Amino acid sequence: VGGLQQQVLATTYNWVNASILNWSDTAGWSGGTAPSSSLDNELTFSISLNSTATNDLGTIQLNRLVGIDSSSSNKNLTVAGSAANNLNFVKNSSDVLPTMALANNAVTTGTITISIPFTVTDPLTITNSGSKASTISRAINTIAGITFDGAGAGAITLGSGVVSGAGGITQSGSYTLTMSGANTFTGTTTITVGILSLANASGLSFQGIALYTTGSIAGDATNGLKTTVTTMTFGGLTGNKDLASVFTTTSGGYSGVTALTLNPGNGVTHTYSGAIANGVGGMNLTKKGL
Repeated sequence: VGGLQQQVLATTYNWVNASILNWSDTAGWSGGTAPSSSLDNELTFSISLNSTATNDLGTIQLNRLVGIDSSSSNKNLTVAGSAANNLNFVKNSSDVLPTMALANNAVTTGTITISIPFTVTDPLTITNSGSKASTISRAINTIAGITFDGAGAGAITLGSGVVSGAGGITQSGSYTLTMSGANTFTGTTTITVGILSLANASGLSFQGIALYTTGSIAGDATNGLKTTVTTMTFGGLTGNKDLASVFTTTSGGYSGVTALTLNPGNGVTHTYSGAIANGVGGMNLTKKGL
């Protein structure tokens, strides 16, 4: 019928055999077929034992990844890969945007580790609706931006792998999202729900990264920007909200900041009309770039 788009069914590959290591081994997959690269791929991992599932198939294009597809699993899952064996998240044939679903249950034991580099070609939503802690430890190329979402209690940590690309980061999950790498992405950073914790002074320091204050929530005990370092660098600030008001009101808030550097880079313009107050009394403020 003219004007109507046919809904394309996903091709689902379910990893079920924890004794298998590599994706190319068809015995690891329900149905005995290993995935090939396709924008309609959905990869799920249903494990009853600790499992490391390693991509050895090259670049795999996919629309959805489900970390632990079980309501009761208390096991550890690692999805592994390398620079040559990575993932590319894309919208599918029906233009449905890609998603990554991590923990989806109330079990607090066990962990999920996404130890495979991936590219975000189309805007990606990463959700955590469970209580397991999750780590994304390898490099991310966020061409189109990532939103972290979900009402789970389990924290998500972005490890030492650098987040690069033109896309931004939005924290909209009720949990704590920790940035540990010296990131180089150039999109805006926004906090609408939950905690965004900076464990690296260079996490938001790259030229062009802007903290969008107007779109960010007013910080309180469970929401806002948190820092475990006292000397901070931002690629820039935009919006009209006072900087201190974006920070959490608990430990790691703005009152512990001793020095702040704004590093927009030559030729980069950010417009900010909020106030930058002292963190610690006598806080140093430095502006770089022309």
